[in-house]
Amino acid sequence: MMLWFPKYLISERGKAHAVTIKNFKLVALLETLSWAALIVTTIIKYAWDRENATQITGMVHGFLFVAFVFLLLGVTRAYSWPIGRAVKIFFMSFIPIGGYFMIDHSVEEPAVA
Repeated sequence: MMLWFPKYLISERGKAHAVTIKNFKLVALLETLSWAALIVTTIIKYAWDRENATQITGMVHGFLFVAFVFLLLGVTRAYSWPIGRAVKIFFMSFIPIGGYFMIDHSVEEPAVA
């Protein structure tokens, strides 16, 4: 199954621009921070009865999570990663800082030629 990704993310199969890995790591870090912020605002919502405490953080976290998943798919395709690696990173993203930790320790920057 061929997935579509913008040309600025992937130049050709098996190769990706260096900015893709950097963007992937940045989005993973931001998604982790937004997850933590969402937990804090959820506590505020229920502890102090603030019904709209999670509106903005929930929307930001949702956007960043979708971006994380699309970048994960793009990097998986570009580097021909085994599906198990992508699945492991995906499920680790449900643990605060888990996704970023997996990426930081399993993704290497491409060599500049």
